[in-house]
Amino acid sequence: MFIHLDNSLLVEETDPIYDNVLRAVRNLALAAFESKHILYGDYDVIVAMREHFRYDRDLWNVFNKIYQMYSQMGCPMEISYYLKVTKEGGDEGMDEEGKRYGQIAYSAFEDTKSMQECNLISEDFNDCEFYRLVLDYYKKRNNIKIPCKFCNVSGAGDRTIENVRNCVHTNKQVSICIVDTDKKYPTQSLNKKKPCYQCQKIGTNIPTYYFVMLEVQEIENLVPFNVTDELEWYDENHDNKVSFDSLRHNAKSEYVLPYFDIKNGIVNDDLLRTDAKYRDFVKVCYYLHPKLSLNTDFNSYIATLKDKEVLFPHLLKGLLKVYLEFVKATPLFTIELLDYQQMEWNKIGKAMLNMGCARNKESIT
Repeated sequence: MFIHLDNSLLVEETDPIYDNVLRAVRNLALAAFESKHILYGDYDVIVAMREHFRYDRDLWNVFNKIYQMYSQMGCPMEISYYLKVTKEGGDEGMDEEGKRYGQIAYSAFEDTKSMQECNLISEDFNDCEFYRLVLDYYKKRNNIKIPCKFCNVSGAGDRTIENVRNCVHTNKQVSICIVDTDKKYPTQSLNKKKPCYQCQKIGTNIPTYYFVMLEVQEIENLVPFNVTDELEWYDENHDNKVSFDSLRHNAKSEYVLPYFDIKNGIVNDDLLRTDAKYRDFVKVCYYLHPKLSLNTDFNSYIATLKDKEVLFPHLLKGLLKVYLEFVKATPLFTIELLDYQQMEWNKIGKAMLNMGCARNKESIT
């Protein structure tokens, strides 16, 4: 993350917090030296810290590099959110360039564990790997050369929530959490028992934590669907692919595909029987299916279904894993995104760049 040291950190040696401030600045500088974050600051504080750490070769090099390149550095234009470390913290603000910054007190960084690389928190390890690919795509598409560094932190259900608490509250580490909504249709409310709702609430107003809510049911809804055209489909799976393509190639795909259940399809369940809005969503899918729409009307058809009987078949269980393996084997694969996917990929890429940007590994001597 881009971290800016504020002049309010210049306290007198007689001040009771003097040693604590220097300890925090040392940790921040060490993190920059190890290329876990990017360090900058007000000119006066950089000059003072350069002088204070003159007998520590590594840390002096960090501050000397900033001092020597001061007018050429600053916050990269591609970064839209950064941290400002101050004496007492404060509210979020906006600088002269229109960039948002979160103010945080030096005391948050007095322990070295607080300045590890940004935690990338999600529900599964494969999710984290997918988000890294999304970031790479975002950087290439926008010609961004800034390196990023992350530590994958994964865990399903309650484990995701506990991971956020541990990273953000216990260790006070820079963290980004990316979670899908689990919504079955666009206007469905978030389930208060699901990770999306709870992870969103955990880190409210904490400058080192950023939460990304993906406006899709599951991460599989963000996989570029043109990869499915490159796979081999047989028997029932082939029929499922044909059914899914009826949702892909029509004017309503941007409405349907963010929330269609890729792994399980649509079944006759309590939600379908009791939620009128979900029923309307399923009805749209029904009439897009080339064979189902030849039957009697929607209400008459679902009245014939048994409990848990499939109404609209799924596409593929494990699509995300298949995609990751395919991309690894076919690195030159051309990604084709639907509009809603492009929007979510941009959201992910921008957020990850802000939270995970790190200093280049080149020498700072």
